[in-house]
Amino acid sequence: MKKRTMRVCAVLLLISAMMAITFTNDLFTAYVFIEISTIGACSIVMIKGKGESLVETMRYLIMYLIESIAKRTSASELMNLVTTVMEAF
Repeated sequence: MKKRTMRVCAVLLLISAMMAITFTNDLFTAYVFIEISTIGACSIVMIKGKGESLVETMRYLIMYLIESIAKRTSASELMNLVTTVMEAF
């Protein structure tokens, strides 16, 4: 694919995710679209193709992946705890 076509696709992905965040009424769905917008923003940076931008974007994506896993794990543990407490009453 041409760089221009890839850039347009990445920008449309980013804009679509931001619009979905605006119109959603659920925190989980908003979190999913925040992740999608991160992928769109990183792909815009990576399309430039410079060595520095590729390395830094990959570092950011790896750190974001680790953070995302930690957030989801803690959220599921918190939901499990709340459900257990609510069932006790």
